[in-house]
Amino acid sequence: MRIHRNGSAPIALGVCLALAGCSAASTGPAVRGVQGREITYGPRIDSAHVEVWDGANLDEYFSSTTREEWVAQADYVAAVRVASEEAVPAAAGEAEREEGPRFRTVALEVDSVVWAHPRAQQDAPKTLEFEAFGWTFDEEQEAETRFGLANAPYLLPGHRYLIALRYSILGCPGREDPADEPPFVGWIPLGSNAVVPYDDTLGSGEVAGVPDAGIVGSGLEEFRVEMTGRSTEWVSRQLTAAYERDPGLFHEDPYPSGCNAE
Repeated sequence: MRIHRNGSAPIALGVCLALAGCSAASTGPAVRGVQGREITYGPRIDSAHVEVWDGANLDEYFSSTTREEWVAQADYVAAVRVASEEAVPAAAGEAEREEGPRFRTVALEVDSVVWAHPRAQQDAPKTLEFEAFGWTFDEEQEAETRFGLANAPYLLPGHRYLIALRYSILGCPGREDPADEPPFVGWIPLGSNAVVPYDDTLGSGEVAGVPDAGIVGSGLEEFRVEMTGRSTEWVSRQLTAAYERDPGLFHEDPYPSGCNAE
């Protein structure tokens, strides 16, 4: 999932996953990481103080509010556990300004596949990595204050989540610009509404660094809120039924997202 805090070009979680501590002009990291490699578990973090941002003007690659959007945009829905986190070095410009966000690479292990789109073209991943919100740093570049979205999981090591995943291309394949990073091809969450806490009960767990919390409904038709207290079997049945009602809920093979190549 990528997100921009200023509502301009797209970012991860495939977002500035972004928040407090970002300048108005900053954007979140591209979702990048190695998919399917063996991962190592780090220590569990039960809770963390997270400075939150309300997500105003958040721009994500894919919509993920309703069950129909999950079906249309996702390849798989999986129960996952965060194995570890690692700080991503600050971008050169932010290091020169001695301010800005420092994102994390989070490594996830797939515990089980809850639902598979009937037209999924790729096998479900067993592990995956992508960049997510991390810390802000001060003039001494000390990564001390975590930042993340309000009313959304921060993704702490040791905690479990239900995530809607999509195999995607982020960037511009074939674009010849040495200033651009290579495009990312791999698995990303659909968006901030497609990550649900799942430590014990579906919908209950780590949210914004707080353990044993839950998602607060916004008044919209949010699938992530509807599933609170339900079983993963219920989630699977709802998604299957939505596809059977409308077989047009699918996406074609991966196409570049966030690409403004001329």
